[in-house]
Formats: sequence, C-alpha cells, structure tokens
Amino acid sequence: MRKFTFTLLLSMLTLGMFAQLVNDGATITIKPGATLFVETDVTNNATGTINIEGNGILEVQGNLTNTGNLNTSSTSKVKFTGALASNLNAGNDSIANLELAKTAAVNVSLTGGLVVKNNLDFNSASASKLSLGTNTITLAAAATTTGADADEYIVTGAAGVAGTGTVKKNYAAGALASSLYKFEVGDATAYSPLESTITGTAAASASLSVKANDITHPNKPADADAYISRYWDVDALNMSPYSNALKGTFAASDINGTPANIKGATYETSSWSYAAAGGTASTDVTGTTGAATADFSGTNFFGKVNMKMYLSGNYQTATDDMGTALNAPSGMSPPPPALTAPRKKSSLLYEGQRQLAGRLAAVFRYLTDLSYVP
Repeated sequence: MRKFTFTLLLSMLTLGMFAQLVNDGATITIKPGATLFVETDVTNNATGTINIEGNGILEVQGNLTNTGNLNTSSTSKVKFTGALASNLNAGNDSIANLELAKTAAVNVSLTGGLVVKNNLDFNSASASKLSLGTNTITLAAAATTTGADADEYIVTGAAGVAGTGTVKKNYAAGALASSLYKFEVGDATAYSPLESTITGTAAASASLSVKANDITHPNKPADADAYISRYWDVDALNMSPYSNALKGTFAASDINGTPANIKGATYETSSWSYAAAGGTASTDVTGTTGAATADFSGTNFFGKVNMKMYLSGNYQTATDDMGTALNAPSGMSPPPPALTAPRKKSSLLYEGQRQLAGRLAAVFRYLTDLSYVP
C-alpha cells in the first residue's frame, strides 16, 4: 500500500486550501504554524491519519468525521468557521483545543462522544453553540472553557424537556480544596451555567457530570408555590469525602411564583435538602450537597430537620398504661403512627424528616403534650 504524506511547512503565511478533504489512507501532517483550511467537509476514514503538530490548525467550515487516527499536539487546534452549521465526530480520538468561530448564528453538533484535553473556546462573531444531542463531552482534568456567554455555550438538551447530553469534568487524583469549575451549559434557547466548588478527595478516574434540564423537577415539593422550572443533574464519581457548593443561574422564563422566595434545593435520592440554601432573586440559586447523585433546583425554602422522638408520654400512673390522647395530635403532618391502649410502659419510636416551617407551634404543643397525664 502506498503511503502519502502531505506536509504544510512552518510559515506564518502558509495556508493549505481544500474544497473538501477525504482521506482514504494517507498520512496528513499539519506542521507548526500552518493552517489546513477546508471549505466544506473533512472525512478521515479508518485507514487515514491526520497529525496536527505544534500550534498547527485544522480549520473546517463543514463537518469533521474521523474514524481513523486524529492526533493533536497540546498547542494545536481544531477550528470551526463559516456561516453553515457543522457536525463533529472525533471517533475514538481526543482534541487538544477546540474553537468555535462561526460567522453566523449556527451550531456545531456532536454526532459522537468527544474528549477535549486543554481548552474549549467559544469565539464566534454571532450566536454559536456546541450542541451535544445524546452525547457526552468529557473535559480533561486540565481542560478549561473560555468565551462562553448568553448565546455561546454547551447545549445539553432541547427547550422544554429533560436534557439528553452530558458535560463530564475529570479531576486529578488528590485533595480538592475549594476546587471551582463553571459548567457552561444550557438548553437550546437559554443559558443556565452551573458553578461547582468541590471540597474533598478525588480518587483515580474521579469526575463530575452535569446537564441542564429545562423542566420542573418531577419530584417538586407539592406545597412549593415559588420555584424554577429548571434543574441540573450533578453526579459525582470516585470522590470521598465529597462536598459540593453549587450556584445555578436560571432564565427569567424559569420563574414561578415570588422570585424572592426561591432558594437552592437539592433532591438527594428520595428527599429534598436545603443545606446552605440561598440565592439572588430572579437570577440564581445556591446550595450545598454531599450526595454523589443529586439534582439541583430552586423552590421555596422549607426548613427541615431529621427528627427522632420516643413517645413514652401520656403515661397514667394509676393504671400503669399509656393513654390514647396522642393518637392524632393536631397540626402534625404527617401524623405519627396511631397508639393503641394499653401500651404498658412501651415507647414508640417516631423518626424521619419532618417539615417545621409554619408548624412550630403545633410541634411544640405536641411535645408539651407528651408530659400531660389526663
């Protein structure tokens, strides 16, 4: 088999131009300082190899499809330009630096998973997004995201539905001391970034996966009358101990009810947590989670505590029995299990997460009743 090598020599003025590039087995090497410019599509088939050395650039205006070998040096770049939408499938290879520099309001869409090792740069003159579809973009431990704003960001799903794509950020093994990363995510029409500040320890292959969902959380508290119709999946892997301070920015169209009443809320397995709940009305919500699998959103603040009560009150010394006056204490929601008489000195354990806000008087009245003997 013949092997062809196309080499673009180092020169500030060197520019190789192709209308379309299909590589069926050659080795194409883009030398440092050179740019290979393709007006439409680049297809690197299974036996093809493209090497981008030094600060060389592969500039594509159409689609980039790789099923062969795409090798990028740490300072090289794959750059999408032009006024037409593009698709990107890097196959099994990573890209060191990816730049979106479209001249019109069009997107670059992933048609397969992607790993970015160093930098994802949004540098378009108009609104241009990286749309994930059902795919995952993995950002290496050293990778950064630059240039994102209200019309340039990573789209994890369509508007009005749950997200389908995921942004995965890797972390190097070791201690994480207030490690801040901003996930530049949103749906197809609204930018809703999530800031994550992790404190803990990362083991090998540690990561945090995030996606934005442009819908109300399916388990929103039934009595919440102020909330946002948006939530973020926040899933940690191989981190222990793990604590994550979150800040989610939402769109004005997400607000339901009184904005000032909306605070950060985290759904952890089967219940809501309001640890460090806060936020700025009409703008963002904040909170903290230690759960490896969590959904972050915003609702009314419901102060909750984990209660453990031993019901041994209402004891009648004359009969040595427990009475039934506490069967249905007023104001408790949900009520404790019904007591039946006689209980013969037995204690009934009642524990679980109970909402206190707005019901403190009833709770104190109930606890006071425990010492009452009719």
